[in-house]
Amino acid sequence: MEAFGIMMSDQPANAIRDDKEFSDQASAFLEEGSPKTLPGRCGQLLLQAQNPNLGQLLSAERAELYLNILYALVLLRRNHELEPLHEDVFDFVSAVQQVSAGGDYDINTFSNDARTLERWALISKRIERERLRGYKDTRRRKFRYRISDQALAFIQWLEDQLRDAQDPQGSDTRDLLVEVVGGLRELQRVLNKVQKNEPDPEQARSATYRLVRLGHLTLEINQSLSDFNARLISFTLDRYDVATAQSILRELEYFIENYLNRILLLRRDIVPELQKLGSPRFAARWELCSSILAEEIKHTSILIRTRQIPDAGKELSRLIRFYAIDGQLDQLCSRVRTSALNVWRKLSTHLRELERKSHRMEDLKDRILELANTPADQSRSAFINELLSPARMIADMNYWDAVEHAEPPQPRQDQHAVKQATVNYLAPKPKGDRRPVRSINEARLQQLRQWVELTHTALPTALSQGRFSEFTDLASIIELAKNGLFSGGRSLAKVDLRLEPVGTPASVEVDERLLAFEELMILKARRDDQNDG
Repeated sequence: MEAFGIMMSDQPANAIRDDKEFSDQASAFLEEGSPKTLPGRCGQLLLQAQNPNLGQLLSAERAELYLNILYALVLLRRNHELEPLHEDVFDFVSAVQQVSAGGDYDINTFSNDARTLERWALISKRIERERLRGYKDTRRRKFRYRISDQALAFIQWLEDQLRDAQDPQGSDTRDLLVEVVGGLRELQRVLNKVQKNEPDPEQARSATYRLVRLGHLTLEINQSLSDFNARLISFTLDRYDVATAQSILRELEYFIENYLNRILLLRRDIVPELQKLGSPRFAARWELCSSILAEEIKHTSILIRTRQIPDAGKELSRLIRFYAIDGQLDQLCSRVRTSALNVWRKLSTHLRELERKSHRMEDLKDRILELANTPADQSRSAFINELLSPARMIADMNYWDAVEHAEPPQPRQDQHAVKQATVNYLAPKPKGDRRPVRSINEARLQQLRQWVELTHTALPTALSQGRFSEFTDLASIIELAKNGLFSGGRSLAKVDLRLEPVGTPASVEVDERLLAFEELMILKARRDDQNDG
């Protein structure tokens, strides 16, 4: 197929695994949207499709030389050279490899490194058939190398990590939300063009792609808010000077409110659009898109790498849960607001402390300068006493001292006390009920008797045949059984009731809660039971 210029994937999308059980578990694992617990064998399933040699690549002794070759293949791939020749790759990396290897790196060493990468399944090699002139052509270096998809993704991840370490970049959540709003409206416009009479694969593919794109944008929004929250928390762990703290506080006052208000304002337009796309009006159109794409995949199952057709209902439900009120987006915004308040509180306190220390230092510098400028013939004792005196204000309004005495105090004028009636500020206590006093147990038994009369129309009757409507009825059943069975039923006999076991199983279900027990008959108490009680 390569001779016709068709690029095939390393493993066809419809490749059949030998382990049918593993294939079923992997499909169920990937289709599960929001699990409540960690799926079983998730680590094994995730490792199954990975190349373990990627970890060995970083820990290898010649890791730098191997990475140079792989990165060279990535750069050539970006220049639209997907399968460069053996000699071209060597010429491209030879200068750098000479420096990395200390000056001893020839084409044989390069061949050994390429052979190691091929053995690790990080690159693939094929013979350049067009260059062979015949059976007498003995040239063995006419190979073309191609980097594997996993190695390509790994090198790009390393490149992104280096780029983020040098210049961290992040997406603005507001821009992502604007793109989500525009994508929803465009998706609705495309779905309106999907007709059952004239099925168009382009429109179906466009609608499915835009739905998947909305999911990716939602993940980016989640990541952006989480990173922003982590960046805010990092501000509380460092110490800053006065200028930096003031700058951060000004940005917080201006940016946070505008930032969060804009996010919540954009969120209002998203949820109605998602609910509209998930309405029964578009259900038939989503099914039509899935059937059109499934039919197209049958015709291109080998030539084109395709992914599984997403379930529109599950995807839209997941998006609605994220953007709904009190959903994950609101929770993330609440975390950001809380972190911003903590940063503002910490920096405000830190800034006040810095300003207070700065003022004390300025006062001390002024005092030292004043002491240094004191004339040599002037005594410094008074100045030193004032400098070292405690920081208190002399505010004594009395004028006398050890020499001048104070005037004697004026005599006090006695006020004639007038006898008044005693005021009783406590209200009289209310008198209690004149009815006879009952103990707590007697009151509970009377309540239990009233409950039996409400739930059972006539006696004798079975306990399970009552009219139960509340969860508290189950507790009343248990309380009735305790008083009717324990101590020979003497407690229940005080209210003219008794219980008689039947022996047959019975159950009562109230509010999706089930109480199972052996059937009991509710009867009126005998006179001898009442006398014993």
